[in-house]
Amino acid sequence: MSGSKTPKGVVGVFVSPKGDVIASVAVFERVSGATSLLNGQHMLAEGRLAYAVTKAYCAPDFANAIGDYDREKIMRDMRGSGFKAVYIPIGHEVEALL
Repeated sequence: MSGSKTPKGVVGVFVSPKGDVIASVAVFERVSGATSLLNGQHMLAEGRLAYAVTKAYCAPDFANAIGDYDREKIMRDMRGSGFKAVYIPIGHEVEALL
């Protein structure tokens, strides 16, 4: 489309040590209070990815009962066991976020 802006967002993907995709999220909305659009979207993607990972491995009631801090800690602990979280900027002038 002529005159339209390129969408800007971040896609987060959580991958097992075997290379299986466990969960993925996409964030394209603006985030207020962040130092930059990319920074805010990355932070939002991290939180949403932690929730998606928890939902992938836990019963729904348990996943919903866990707080943000614990979800993010679980994901960090899993990363220490060979899982990977990859964040891919879309439309931003940056190559990749790790």
